[in-house]
Amino acid sequence: MLALAPLLALSLAVAISPEEIAAAKKGLIEAQLQVHRGESARPAPKEAPPLERFLAAMGMSDEQAAWKELKQLQLDEPELPWGEIGMGRIYARWKLWDQADNAFGRALKLLPRFPIAIVELGIADRAAGHADLARKEAQAALAQDPHDARALLLLAQLDDDAQIPLAQRKAGYAAALAEAPGLIEASVALAAIAEAEGDQAGALKAALELARDSPRDAKLTRRIAELKKRTGDAQGASEALEQTIALGLVSHELLLELADLHHGLGHSAEEEQALRRLHRMEPKDRPLMLRLLALTGSEDDARALLVQEPRDATAHLFLAQKRAADPVAQLNELRLAAAGTGDEVARAAAQQQAQTLRTDLGVPPQPITAANLNVLYLKFTTVLTRAYEKRRAQNPGLEGHLILRVHVSADGKADEVELTRNELPDVKLVSLMQATLAEALYPHEQKKLSFRFDLKPPRSPGASAGASAGASAGAAGAKEKR
Repeated sequence: MLALAPLLALSLAVAISPEEIAAAKKGLIEAQLQVHRGESARPAPKEAPPLERFLAAMGMSDEQAAWKELKQLQLDEPELPWGEIGMGRIYARWKLWDQADNAFGRALKLLPRFPIAIVELGIADRAAGHADLARKEAQAALAQDPHDARALLLLAQLDDDAQIPLAQRKAGYAAALAEAPGLIEASVALAAIAEAEGDQAGALKAALELARDSPRDAKLTRRIAELKKRTGDAQGASEALEQTIALGLVSHELLLELADLHHGLGHSAEEEQALRRLHRMEPKDRPLMLRLLALTGSEDDARALLVQEPRDATAHLFLAQKRAADPVAQLNELRLAAAGTGDEVARAAAQQQAQTLRTDLGVPPQPITAANLNVLYLKFTTVLTRAYEKRRAQNPGLEGHLILRVHVSADGKADEVELTRNELPDVKLVSLMQATLAEALYPHEQKKLSFRFDLKPPRSPGASAGASAGASAGAAGAKEKR
Protein backbone atom coordinates (compact mmCIF):
# COMPACT_ATOMS: atom_id res chain seq x y z
CA MET A 1 0.00 0.00 0.00
CA LEU A 2 0.97 3.65 -0.13
CA ALA A 3 3.65 5.17 2.07
CA LEU A 4 2.84 8.61 3.41
CA ALA A 5 5.12 11.53 2.69
CA PRO A 6 6.69 13.35 5.66
CA LEU A 7 4.17 15.41 7.60
CA LEU A 8 3.82 18.82 6.02
CA ALA A 9 1.59 21.73 6.92
CA LEU A 10 -1.84 21.20 5.37
CA SER A 11 -2.56 23.94 2.90
CA LEU A 12 -6.00 23.29 1.45
CA ALA A 13 -7.61 26.68 1.86
CA VAL A 14 -8.25 27.09 -1.84
CA ALA A 15 -9.40 23.62 -2.75
CA ILE A 16 -11.19 22.35 0.37
CA SER A 17 -11.88 24.51 3.41
CA PRO A 18 -11.49 23.37 7.02
CA GLU A 19 -15.27 23.64 7.32
CA GLU A 20 -15.72 21.19 4.46
CA ILE A 21 -13.24 18.80 6.08
CA ALA A 22 -15.19 18.94 9.34
CA ALA A 23 -18.44 18.41 7.44
CA ALA A 24 -16.93 15.42 5.61
CA LYS A 25 -15.79 13.78 8.86
CA LYS A 26 -19.23 14.20 10.40
CA GLY A 27 -21.05 13.23 7.22
CA LEU A 28 -19.12 9.99 6.78
CA ILE A 29 -20.12 8.88 10.28
CA GLU A 30 -23.77 9.72 9.58
CA ALA A 31 -23.62 7.90 6.24
CA GLN A 32 -22.21 4.77 7.91
CA LEU A 33 -24.96 4.93 10.52
CA GLN A 34 -27.57 5.26 7.79
CA VAL A 35 -26.30 2.15 6.02
CA HIS A 36 -26.18 0.29 9.32
CA ARG A 37 -29.84 1.09 9.89
CA GLY A 38 -30.68 -0.56 6.60
CA GLU A 39 -31.54 2.77 5.01
CA SER A 40 -30.16 4.06 1.75
CA ALA A 41 -29.46 7.63 0.69
CA ARG A 42 -30.68 8.88 -2.66
CA PRO A 43 -28.12 10.11 -5.18
CA ALA A 44 -27.52 13.86 -4.94
CA PRO A 45 -28.37 15.96 -8.00
CA LYS A 46 -25.54 16.40 -10.45
CA GLU A 47 -25.56 20.14 -9.82
CA ALA A 48 -25.12 19.63 -6.04
CA PRO A 49 -21.76 20.55 -4.44
CA PRO A 50 -19.11 17.80 -4.79
CA LEU A 51 -19.01 17.09 -1.05
CA GLU A 52 -22.80 16.58 -0.96
CA ARG A 53 -22.59 14.17 -3.90
CA PHE A 54 -19.74 12.27 -2.20
CA LEU A 55 -21.60 11.88 1.12
CA ALA A 56 -24.82 10.84 -0.62
CA ALA A 57 -22.94 8.06 -2.42
CA MET A 58 -21.33 6.97 0.86
CA GLY A 59 -24.82 6.61 2.38
CA MET A 60 -26.10 4.31 -0.38
CA SER A 61 -26.52 0.66 0.61
CA ASP A 62 -26.19 -0.51 -3.00
CA GLU A 63 -22.43 -0.39 -3.56
CA GLN A 64 -22.72 -0.87 -7.33
CA ALA A 65 -24.97 2.16 -7.56
CA ALA A 66 -22.66 4.10 -5.24
CA TRP A 67 -19.66 3.21 -7.42
CA LYS A 68 -21.45 4.61 -10.48
CA GLU A 69 -22.21 7.88 -8.67
CA LEU A 70 -18.60 8.19 -7.53
CA LYS A 71 -17.26 7.38 -10.98
CA GLN A 72 -19.36 10.20 -12.37
CA LEU A 73 -18.17 12.51 -9.59
CA GLN A 74 -14.58 11.58 -10.47
CA LEU A 75 -15.20 12.57 -14.10
CA ASP A 76 -17.09 15.76 -13.22
CA GLU A 77 -14.63 16.98 -10.57
CA PRO A 78 -11.20 15.58 -11.55
CA GLU A 79 -9.32 18.21 -9.53
CA LEU A 80 -10.98 17.15 -6.24
CA PRO A 81 -10.31 13.94 -4.27
CA TRP A 82 -13.92 13.02 -3.37
CA GLY A 83 -14.59 10.64 -6.23
CA GLU A 84 -11.22 8.92 -5.77
CA ILE A 85 -11.68 8.48 -2.02
CA GLY A 86 -15.15 7.02 -2.45
CA MET A 87 -14.04 4.61 -5.17
CA GLY A 88 -11.05 3.58 -3.07
CA ARG A 89 -13.37 2.68 -0.17
CA ILE A 90 -15.63 0.56 -2.39
CA TYR A 91 -12.68 -1.20 -4.02
CA ALA A 92 -11.36 -2.01 -0.54
CA ARG A 93 -14.70 -3.48 0.47
CA TRP A 94 -14.59 -5.63 -2.62
CA LYS A 95 -11.03 -6.66 -1.65
CA LEU A 96 -9.66 -5.21 -4.89
CA TRP A 97 -6.58 -3.95 -3.09
CA ASP A 98 -4.61 -2.72 -6.11
CA GLN A 99 -7.53 -0.63 -7.40
CA ALA A 100 -8.09 0.75 -3.90
CA ASP A 101 -4.41 1.60 -3.57
CA ASN A 102 -4.45 3.43 -6.90
CA ALA A 103 -7.59 5.40 -6.05
CA PHE A 104 -6.25 6.57 -2.68
CA GLY A 105 -2.92 7.38 -4.34
CA ARG A 106 -4.67 9.65 -6.83
CA ALA A 107 -6.57 11.37 -4.01
CA LEU A 108 -3.40 12.03 -2.03
CA LYS A 109 -1.63 13.25 -5.14
CA LEU A 110 -4.38 15.81 -5.62
CA LEU A 111 -4.24 16.88 -1.96
CA PRO A 112 -1.21 15.55 -0.07
CA ARG A 113 -1.86 14.75 3.60
CA PHE A 114 -5.61 15.11 3.12
CA PRO A 115 -6.98 13.68 6.41
CA ILE A 116 -10.14 12.10 4.94
CA ALA A 117 -8.05 10.16 2.43
CA ILE A 118 -5.47 9.17 5.08
CA VAL A 119 -8.11 7.64 7.39
CA GLU A 120 -9.79 5.80 4.52
CA LEU A 121 -6.39 4.49 3.44
CA GLY A 122 -5.74 3.33 7.01
CA ILE A 123 -9.12 1.51 7.10
CA ALA A 124 -8.25 -0.24 3.85
CA ASP A 125 -4.76 -1.17 5.09
CA ARG A 126 -6.24 -2.70 8.25
CA ALA A 127 -8.70 -4.75 6.17
CA ALA A 128 -5.84 -5.92 3.95
CA GLY A 129 -3.85 -7.06 7.00
CA HIS A 130 -1.29 -4.23 6.97
CA ALA A 131 -1.65 -3.26 10.63
CA ASP A 132 1.60 -1.31 10.88
CA LEU A 133 0.75 0.92 7.91
CA ALA A 134 -2.78 1.41 9.19
CA ARG A 135 -1.48 2.51 12.60
CA LYS A 136 0.88 5.06 10.99
CA GLU A 137 -1.95 6.45 8.91
CA ALA A 138 -4.25 6.78 11.94
CA GLN A 139 -1.50 8.55 13.87
CA ALA A 140 -0.82 10.86 10.91
CA ALA A 141 -4.49 11.89 10.83
CA LEU A 142 -4.47 12.49 14.59
CA ALA A 143 -1.34 14.61 14.30
CA GLN A 144 -3.41 17.02 12.24
CA ASP A 145 -6.55 16.71 14.40
CA PRO A 146 -6.36 14.93 17.80
CA HIS A 147 -10.19 14.89 17.86
CA ASP A 148 -10.60 12.98 14.59
CA ALA A 149 -13.15 10.37 15.72
CA ARG A 150 -12.61 8.01 12.80
CA ALA A 151 -8.83 8.03 13.32
CA LEU A 152 -9.36 7.31 17.04
CA LEU A 153 -11.69 4.46 16.11
CA LEU A 154 -9.12 3.02 13.73
CA LEU A 155 -6.47 3.02 16.44
CA ALA A 156 -8.86 1.34 18.89
CA GLN A 157 -9.70 -1.32 16.31
CA LEU A 158 -6.02 -1.97 15.69
CA ASP A 159 -5.50 -2.37 19.44
CA ASP A 160 -8.47 -4.76 19.49
CA ASP A 161 -6.92 -6.79 16.68
CA ALA A 162 -3.66 -6.94 18.64
CA GLN A 163 -5.57 -8.15 21.73
CA ILE A 164 -4.02 -5.61 24.06
CA PRO A 165 -5.58 -5.44 27.57
CA LEU A 166 -9.33 -4.88 27.61
CA ALA A 167 -9.10 -1.70 29.67
CA GLN A 168 -6.91 -0.02 27.06
CA ARG A 169 -9.16 -1.11 24.22
CA LYS A 170 -12.18 0.14 26.13
CA ALA A 171 -10.52 3.53 26.66
CA GLY A 172 -9.73 3.81 22.96
CA TYR A 173 -13.29 3.11 21.84
CA ALA A 174 -14.67 5.41 24.55
CA ALA A 175 -12.42 8.22 23.30
CA ALA A 176 -13.68 7.76 19.74
CA LEU A 177 -17.30 7.64 20.89
CA ALA A 178 -16.83 10.76 22.98
CA GLU A 179 -15.84 12.67 19.84
CA ALA A 180 -18.71 11.24 17.77
CA PRO A 181 -21.65 9.68 19.67
CA GLY A 182 -23.03 8.25 16.42
CA LEU A 183 -19.92 6.15 15.77
CA ILE A 184 -21.68 2.83 15.50
CA GLU A 185 -18.56 0.63 15.36
CA ALA A 186 -17.32 2.06 18.68
CA SER A 187 -20.67 1.38 20.36
CA VAL A 188 -20.69 -2.21 19.11
CA ALA A 189 -17.15 -2.76 20.34
CA LEU A 190 -17.87 -1.27 23.79
CA ALA A 191 -20.90 -3.55 24.18
CA ALA A 192 -18.77 -6.59 23.36
CA ILE A 193 -16.01 -5.50 25.76
CA ALA A 194 -18.49 -4.95 28.60
CA GLU A 195 -19.83 -8.44 28.11
CA ALA A 196 -16.33 -9.90 27.94
CA GLU A 197 -15.63 -8.24 31.28
CA GLY A 198 -18.75 -9.83 32.74
CA ASP A 199 -20.43 -6.44 33.06
CA GLN A 200 -23.95 -7.38 31.96
CA ALA A 201 -25.41 -4.04 33.00
CA GLY A 202 -22.72 -2.18 31.06
CA ALA A 203 -23.26 -4.39 28.03
CA LEU A 204 -26.99 -3.73 28.21
CA LYS A 205 -26.45 0.01 28.46
CA ALA A 206 -24.19 -0.04 25.41
CA ALA A 207 -26.67 -2.19 23.47
CA LEU A 208 -29.54 0.17 24.31
CA GLU A 209 -27.47 3.11 23.09
CA LEU A 210 -26.89 1.23 19.86
CA ALA A 211 -30.61 0.54 19.53
CA ARG A 212 -31.36 4.25 19.53
CA ASP A 213 -29.37 4.51 16.33
CA SER A 214 -30.44 1.12 14.94
CA PRO A 215 -34.07 0.56 15.98
CA ARG A 216 -34.66 -1.98 13.22
CA ASP A 217 -31.63 -4.15 13.85
CA ALA A 218 -33.22 -7.49 14.76
CA LYS A 219 -29.95 -9.05 15.89
CA LEU A 220 -29.37 -6.14 18.23
CA THR A 221 -32.83 -6.36 19.78
CA ARG A 222 -32.24 -10.09 20.21
CA ARG A 223 -29.05 -9.29 22.11
CA ILE A 224 -30.90 -6.76 24.24
CA ALA A 225 -33.48 -9.40 25.11
CA GLU A 226 -30.75 -11.79 26.23
CA LEU A 227 -29.02 -9.13 28.32
CA LYS A 228 -32.27 -8.03 29.94
CA LYS A 229 -33.04 -11.61 30.83
CA ARG A 230 -29.59 -11.99 32.38
CA THR A 231 -30.07 -8.83 34.43
CA GLY A 232 -33.44 -10.04 35.73
CA ASP A 233 -35.73 -7.88 33.60
CA ALA A 234 -38.09 -10.55 32.27
CA GLN A 235 -40.70 -8.03 31.15
CA GLY A 236 -38.11 -6.04 29.21
CA ALA A 237 -36.70 -9.23 27.73
CA SER A 238 -40.13 -10.29 26.50
CA GLU A 239 -40.73 -6.88 24.91
CA ALA A 240 -37.33 -6.98 23.18
CA LEU A 241 -38.05 -10.48 21.88
CA GLU A 242 -41.45 -9.37 20.59
CA GLN A 243 -39.68 -6.57 18.74
CA THR A 244 -37.07 -9.00 17.38
CA ILE A 245 -39.78 -11.26 15.99
CA ALA A 246 -41.71 -8.30 14.57
CA LEU A 247 -38.52 -7.30 12.71
CA GLY A 248 -38.51 -10.70 11.00
CA LEU A 249 -36.01 -12.69 13.03
CA VAL A 250 -38.20 -15.72 13.82
CA SER A 251 -37.16 -19.20 14.90
CA HIS A 252 -38.33 -22.12 17.04
CA GLU A 253 -35.89 -21.12 19.79
CA LEU A 254 -36.99 -17.48 19.86
CA LEU A 255 -40.70 -18.28 20.02
CA LEU A 256 -40.16 -20.89 22.71
CA GLU A 257 -38.04 -18.46 24.72
CA LEU A 258 -40.74 -15.82 24.37
CA ALA A 259 -43.41 -18.28 25.52
CA ASP A 260 -41.28 -19.21 28.54
CA LEU A 261 -40.82 -15.56 29.47
CA HIS A 262 -44.56 -14.91 29.27
CA HIS A 263 -45.20 -18.06 31.30
CA GLY A 264 -42.90 -16.83 34.04
CA LEU A 265 -44.64 -13.45 34.01
CA GLY A 266 -48.07 -15.05 34.19
CA HIS A 267 -49.10 -13.67 30.79
CA SER A 268 -51.25 -16.59 29.62
CA ALA A 269 -52.69 -14.90 26.55
CA GLU A 270 -49.25 -13.83 25.30
CA GLU A 271 -47.81 -17.26 26.06
CA GLU A 272 -50.57 -18.89 24.04
CA GLN A 273 -49.99 -16.47 21.16
CA ALA A 274 -46.31 -17.42 20.99
CA LEU A 275 -47.12 -21.13 21.23
CA ARG A 276 -49.78 -20.87 18.52
CA ARG A 277 -47.30 -19.24 16.17
CA LEU A 278 -44.77 -21.94 16.96
CA HIS A 279 -47.42 -24.61 16.37
CA ARG A 280 -48.10 -23.19 12.91
CA MET A 281 -44.39 -23.60 12.19
CA GLU A 282 -44.23 -27.12 13.63
CA PRO A 283 -47.75 -28.61 13.63
CA LYS A 284 -46.56 -32.12 14.59
CA ASP A 285 -44.57 -31.14 17.68
CA ARG A 286 -46.31 -33.24 20.38
CA PRO A 287 -44.62 -31.65 23.43
CA LEU A 288 -45.72 -28.26 22.11
CA MET A 289 -49.29 -29.49 21.60
CA LEU A 290 -49.35 -30.92 25.12
CA ARG A 291 -48.18 -27.60 26.49
CA LEU A 292 -50.92 -25.78 24.60
CA LEU A 293 -53.49 -28.22 25.93
CA ALA A 294 -52.31 -27.72 29.50
CA LEU A 295 -52.39 -23.95 29.04
CA THR A 296 -55.73 -23.55 27.29
CA GLY A 297 -57.79 -26.52 28.49
CA SER A 298 -59.35 -26.46 25.02
CA GLU A 299 -61.07 -29.48 23.50
CA ASP A 300 -59.89 -28.25 20.11
CA ASP A 301 -56.29 -28.67 21.28
CA ALA A 302 -57.07 -32.17 22.54
CA ARG A 303 -58.60 -33.08 19.20
CA ALA A 304 -55.57 -31.65 17.41
CA LEU A 305 -53.46 -34.12 19.39
CA LEU A 306 -55.77 -36.94 18.34
CA VAL A 307 -55.42 -35.93 14.69
CA GLN A 308 -51.71 -36.62 15.01
CA GLU A 309 -52.18 -39.76 17.15
CA PRO A 310 -55.75 -41.10 17.52
CA ARG A 311 -54.76 -43.17 20.53
CA ASP A 312 -53.01 -40.42 22.48
CA ALA A 313 -53.63 -41.23 26.15
CA THR A 314 -53.22 -37.66 27.41
CA ALA A 315 -55.77 -36.27 24.96
CA HIS A 316 -58.33 -38.96 25.80
CA LEU A 317 -57.78 -38.44 29.53
CA PHE A 318 -58.32 -34.71 29.09
CA LEU A 319 -61.54 -35.29 27.13
CA ALA A 320 -62.72 -37.66 29.86
CA GLN A 321 -62.54 -34.83 32.40
CA LYS A 322 -64.68 -32.72 30.07
CA ARG A 323 -67.34 -35.48 29.96
CA ALA A 324 -68.17 -35.45 33.67
CA ALA A 325 -71.84 -34.69 32.92
CA ASP A 326 -72.05 -37.79 30.70
CA PRO A 327 -70.65 -40.79 32.62
CA VAL A 328 -70.91 -43.14 29.64
CA ALA A 329 -68.94 -40.82 27.37
CA GLN A 330 -66.49 -40.21 30.20
CA LEU A 331 -65.99 -43.92 30.75
CA ASN A 332 -65.42 -44.46 27.05
CA GLU A 333 -62.73 -41.78 26.95
CA LEU A 334 -61.10 -43.29 30.04
CA ARG A 335 -61.02 -46.70 28.39
CA LEU A 336 -59.37 -45.19 25.31
CA ALA A 337 -56.86 -43.35 27.48
CA ALA A 338 -56.00 -46.47 29.51
CA ALA A 339 -55.30 -48.38 26.29
CA GLY A 340 -53.68 -45.40 24.56
CA THR A 341 -50.17 -44.39 23.60
CA GLY A 342 -47.78 -41.82 24.99
CA ASP A 343 -47.67 -40.85 28.65
CA GLU A 344 -47.58 -43.84 31.00
CA VAL A 345 -48.78 -41.61 33.85
CA ALA A 346 -51.86 -40.64 31.82
CA ARG A 347 -52.63 -44.30 31.08
CA ALA A 348 -52.33 -45.27 34.74
CA ALA A 349 -54.51 -42.34 35.83
CA ALA A 350 -57.14 -43.24 33.24
CA GLN A 351 -57.21 -46.85 34.37
CA GLN A 352 -57.68 -45.83 37.99
CA GLN A 353 -60.37 -43.26 37.18
CA ALA A 354 -62.22 -45.72 34.96
CA GLN A 355 -62.28 -48.29 37.75
CA THR A 356 -63.56 -45.69 40.22
CA LEU A 357 -66.30 -44.58 37.82
CA ARG A 358 -67.36 -48.14 36.98
CA THR A 359 -67.61 -48.95 40.69
CA ASP A 360 -69.61 -45.80 41.36
CA LEU A 361 -72.05 -46.60 38.55
CA GLY A 362 -72.25 -50.27 39.50
CA VAL A 363 -70.98 -51.63 36.17
CA PRO A 364 -70.17 -55.36 36.48
CA PRO A 365 -66.43 -56.01 36.88
CA GLN A 366 -66.50 -58.40 33.90
CA PRO A 367 -68.45 -58.01 30.64
CA ILE A 368 -71.83 -59.79 30.73
CA THR A 369 -72.22 -62.57 28.19
CA ALA A 370 -74.58 -65.46 27.53
CA ALA A 371 -75.25 -68.05 24.87
CA ASN A 372 -78.84 -66.86 24.27
CA LEU A 373 -80.82 -63.67 24.59
CA ASN A 374 -83.08 -64.77 27.44
CA VAL A 375 -80.16 -65.37 29.76
CA LEU A 376 -78.59 -62.12 28.62
CA TYR A 377 -81.80 -60.19 29.41
CA LEU A 378 -81.95 -61.81 32.82
CA LYS A 379 -78.40 -60.78 33.68
CA PHE A 380 -79.02 -57.22 32.54
CA THR A 381 -82.19 -57.07 34.60
CA THR A 382 -80.38 -58.35 37.68
CA VAL A 383 -77.74 -55.60 37.37
CA LEU A 384 -80.34 -52.91 36.90
CA THR A 385 -82.64 -54.16 39.70
CA ARG A 386 -79.79 -54.24 42.22
CA ALA A 387 -78.80 -50.68 41.35
CA TYR A 388 -82.43 -49.52 41.28
CA GLU A 389 -83.09 -50.75 44.80
CA LYS A 390 -80.08 -48.76 46.05
CA ARG A 391 -81.22 -45.62 44.25
CA ARG A 392 -84.71 -45.90 45.75
CA ALA A 393 -83.17 -45.36 49.16
CA GLN A 394 -82.69 -41.78 48.07
CA ASN A 395 -85.80 -41.51 45.89
CA PRO A 396 -88.55 -43.94 46.94
CA GLY A 397 -90.87 -42.94 44.10
CA LEU A 398 -88.32 -43.43 41.34
CA GLU A 399 -89.76 -45.15 38.25
CA GLY A 400 -89.69 -44.98 34.48
CA HIS A 401 -89.17 -46.71 31.15
CA LEU A 402 -85.90 -47.18 29.37
CA ILE A 403 -85.27 -48.57 25.87
CA LEU A 404 -81.77 -49.04 24.46
CA ARG A 405 -80.73 -50.32 21.05
CA VAL A 406 -77.43 -52.10 20.60
CA HIS A 407 -75.61 -52.32 17.27
CA VAL A 408 -73.62 -55.54 17.39
CA SER A 409 -70.40 -56.08 15.45
CA ALA A 410 -69.39 -59.31 13.75
CA ASP A 411 -67.32 -60.36 16.76
CA GLY A 412 -70.24 -59.94 19.17
CA LYS A 413 -69.21 -56.58 20.65
CA ALA A 414 -71.33 -53.46 20.87
CA ASP A 415 -70.41 -50.95 18.21
CA GLU A 416 -72.94 -48.46 19.53
CA VAL A 417 -75.58 -48.25 22.28
CA GLU A 418 -78.44 -45.89 21.41
CA LEU A 419 -80.77 -44.48 24.03
CA THR A 420 -84.00 -44.61 22.02
CA ARG A 421 -86.39 -43.91 24.90
CA ASN A 422 -85.70 -42.53 28.33
CA GLU A 423 -88.40 -41.79 30.87
CA LEU A 424 -86.19 -42.57 33.82
CA PRO A 425 -85.16 -39.40 35.72
CA ASP A 426 -81.93 -40.85 37.05
CA VAL A 427 -78.79 -40.20 35.00
CA LYS A 428 -76.73 -42.65 37.05
CA LEU A 429 -79.06 -45.60 36.37
CA VAL A 430 -79.32 -44.77 32.70
CA SER A 431 -75.52 -44.50 32.47
CA LEU A 432 -75.14 -47.82 34.26
CA MET A 433 -77.21 -49.64 31.67
CA GLN A 434 -75.56 -47.87 28.73
CA ALA A 435 -72.12 -48.80 30.05
CA THR A 436 -73.15 -52.38 30.92
CA LEU A 437 -74.62 -52.97 27.46
CA ALA A 438 -71.61 -51.31 25.83
CA GLU A 439 -69.22 -53.75 27.54
CA ALA A 440 -71.32 -56.91 27.07
CA LEU A 441 -70.65 -59.72 24.59
CA TYR A 442 -73.56 -60.78 22.37
CA PRO A 443 -74.49 -63.85 20.31
CA HIS A 444 -72.68 -63.44 16.98
CA GLU A 445 -75.80 -63.95 14.85
CA GLN A 446 -77.33 -60.67 16.08
CA LYS A 447 -77.06 -57.37 14.29
CA LYS A 448 -79.36 -55.05 16.28
CA LEU A 449 -81.03 -55.65 19.62
CA SER A 450 -83.55 -53.52 21.51
CA PHE A 451 -83.82 -53.79 25.29
CA ARG A 452 -86.74 -52.41 27.26
CA PHE A 453 -86.57 -51.89 31.01
CA ASP A 454 -89.62 -50.90 33.10
CA LEU A 455 -88.74 -49.69 36.57
CA LYS A 456 -91.33 -49.10 39.30
CA PRO A 457 -91.52 -49.30 43.08
CA PRO A 458 -93.45 -52.14 44.83
CA ARG A 459 -97.25 -51.90 44.88
CA SER A 460 -97.56 -53.25 48.42
CA PRO A 461 -95.44 -52.93 51.55
CA GLY A 462 -92.75 -55.56 51.85
CA ALA A 463 -92.69 -56.38 48.16
CA SER A 464 -89.44 -56.09 46.26
CA ALA A 465 -88.94 -53.33 43.80
CA GLY A 466 -87.52 -54.32 40.50
CA ALA A 467 -87.23 -53.97 36.79
CA SER A 468 -88.77 -56.03 34.11
CA ALA A 469 -86.61 -56.38 31.08
CA GLY A 470 -87.81 -57.38 27.71
CA ALA A 471 -86.51 -58.00 24.27
CA SER A 472 -89.43 -58.97 22.15
CA ALA A 473 -88.74 -61.54 19.49
CA GLY A 474 -90.45 -62.47 16.31
CA ALA A 475 -93.43 -60.28 15.44
CA ALA A 476 -92.54 -57.62 17.97
CA GLY A 477 -89.36 -56.91 16.01
CA ALA A 478 -87.18 -56.06 18.96
CA LYS A 479 -84.62 -58.61 17.84
CA GLU A 480 -83.29 -58.20 14.33
CA LYS A 481 -81.41 -61.11 12.78
CA ARG A 482 -78.73 -60.90 10.10
